Amino acid sequence: MNVAKGDEVDVELRIRSKELLFTWIVNVWQGSKGEEQSRIKKASFVHSTFQGMLISKEGMERTRPEFVPRLSSRGEARRTILELCDGKHPLAEIEAEVYRRHRSLFPSFADAATFVAEVTVRYAV
Repeated sequence: MNVAKGDEVDVELRIRSKELLFTWIVNVWQGSKGEEQSRIKKASFVHSTFQGMLISKEGMERTRPEFVPRLSSRGEARRTILELCDGKHPLAEIEAEVYRRHRSLFPSFADAATFVAEVTVRYAV
């Protein structure tokens, strides 16, 4: 399908951020919105991450079976949080420990606390 000069492309994006689910609907129109009677839909596409995920070219390289992964510094901080979510440590202790161990990642204690919240909201019960 070719897009020609004067065609309009409408894109609708639907995001369910907690599930990391994205859907995008693309419609290609011949004619403009002001000319509703003569407007013709040339194409329509619906795509979603429902049965897949958004991944960059660099990310694809890390899916090869021979890739040997290691955690990034943010991954290490996330591991700290998950290890401390053992039913024994209150959130305030986890925040303080993450800030103490990974101070180079977080300009302030509040930034560390926000990072802890992002992880615990998603994985803790």
